[in-house]
Amino acid sequence: MEFHWPPEIDGVTVPYGRAALELQALVRAGKPERWVAIVALAESSDPSALSCLGDLASFPDPQVRRFVVQWIGRCPDGVKLSHVVVERLRDPQGLVARTAAQVASDLAISEARADLLVLLNDKLPSTRQASLCALEKLWQEADFETVLALFKGDVSKEVRRTAGWTLRRARSADHVSVLIELWRTDPLPRHRVWACEIVAEFPERQFRERIASLVSDPDGHVRTAVRRALEAIERAV
Repeated sequence: MEFHWPPEIDGVTVPYGRAALELQALVRAGKPERWVAIVALAESSDPSALSCLGDLASFPDPQVRRFVVQWIGRCPDGVKLSHVVVERLRDPQGLVARTAAQVASDLAISEARADLLVLLNDKLPSTRQASLCALEKLWQEADFETVLALFKGDVSKEVRRTAGWTLRRARSADHVSVLIELWRTDPLPRHRVWACEIVAEFPERQFRERIASLVSDPDGHVRTAVRRALEAIERAV
C-alpha cells in the first residue's frame, strides 16, 4: 500500500519544506511542534535531514526517540540510518526498542538480527513478542531452535503464541518432522491443523502414520486438514 505523508498530526500542520536544522531546533527546544517537525524531517530532501534525524534518535526523552525511530521507518532513505535503528534496539526503554524492532523488520535490516536475538531474553513479554515478529522477516535457519524453545517454555502465553506463528510462517523442509511431532498431539486444534497443513505442503509417506489418528479428531477443522494431507500424500507417492 502506497504511503501518503500526513498534512497534519493531531491538528498541527506538518511544516514540510523547512530547513532541516530549523526542524531539528524545534525538537530540541521541546516546542509543541516537535512531533510534526520530526515527520517533516523524515520527508525532507535537505542534505542534512538524515543526519538531524540520526542525532535526534538519541534524544533524552524516550517518547522523542521512539517517534524518531518510527519515522525513520517511513523515510525514503531510512535504510541509510540502519545503524541508528540497531542502536535503538539496545535502548533501555522497552517502547523504543520495540519500535526499533518493527522498523528493523520493515526496512529488512539484516544487521539487526543479533540484537533481536538478545531481545528474546528481555524481561518484558511485549518486547520479546516484538523481537519474534521482526525475526520472522529476518529469519535464518539457525534461529529455529531458539524460537522453538520460546514456544515450548516461555512464561508468557502470548509470547508462546507468537513463537508458534513465527515457526509456522518460517517453516522449511529442514524442520518439517520436528514441527509435525510438535503439533500433531497439541491440545490446541489450530496447532493440530498446522501439523496437517505442513504434511500437505511436504507430503511424504513417512508422515502418514503420524497424523492418521487425526481422522477422528473431535475438531472439524482438524478432520478436514488431515483428509487433505492424506490426499496430498497419496498424490505424491
